Amino acid sequence: MNKADLIVIGGDAAGMSIASAAKKIRPEWDVVVFEAGNYISYALCGTPYYISGKVENLDDLIVLTPETALSKKGVKVYTNHRVNYIEPNSKSLKVIDTEKSRELSFRYEKLAIATGAKSVIPSIPGIDTDGVFTLHSLDDAKNIKKYIEDNNVKSGVIIGGGFIGMEMAEAFTESGIKTTLIEMLPTLLGIRNRDMLSAVLNEASANNVDVMLNSEVISFESKSGKLVAVHTDDKEVKADIALVATGVHPNTELAKSIGLELGASDAIYVDLQGAT
Repeated sequence: MNKADLIVIGGDAAGMSIASAAKKIRPEWDVVVFEAGNYISYALCGTPYYISGKVENLDDLIVLTPETALSKKGVKVYTNHRVNYIEPNSKSLKVIDTEKSRELSFRYEKLAIATGAKSVIPSIPGIDTDGVFTLHSLDDAKNIKKYIEDNNVKSGVIIGGGFIGMEMAEAFTESGIKTTLIEMLPTLLGIRNRDMLSAVLNEASANNVDVMLNSEVISFESKSGKLVAVHTDDKEVKADIALVATGVHPNTELAKSIGLELGASDAIYVDLQGAT
């Protein structure tokens, strides 16, 4: 069975920070990171700029690759490796290599769980329609950009008026897409001050973003398998593409499976040192 002094589950900012810090403090340790996706240590907040074309190359958003993590940090990183079972008593785990369709077993002395969050997917009829997206990874960004380019997208809907929704509204308009932003609350970005909200709404209008507050999406309409409209409780909005940006939820299935205590938001409960 393979062994490591420290195994980190999750290779984004938190996971790689843990791994890099541990290797710096304990250079003799064998530090291993398992990442279920294709990429590690990237700037997710830059993805709207890639979609709009301000960032031309997706690689410009990547801070480390598995190769540079090893050469610069001394950390072994395995992408497309999904941990699916942890046995705390024996300090072991099983991981699926999704590229080679094989299962590997590892033992560890220390384990860090940094599995991040996943997009909240509302239960809305038609949400699985081709042309409806979420944005929480570089792969998501690649898929959105490709869909826009391949389908001559002219109109789009953003569902959710938080930071991702507002940034993507800008990205859509800068891509020449007529954009409507739909928010079920009476505000954007959680703003409570009326003057500030008015300023944000005016800026959206000046940039040709139609904002619908107090509106709930009830269905997505498709034709020949592709999105053509988004229906709210009182209106139909034509759309070639839609982005669902209704928040994220902690990705804590593994933590639950081994009985770790979770907080009110379902995030892992830790002390001031980050220990469970």
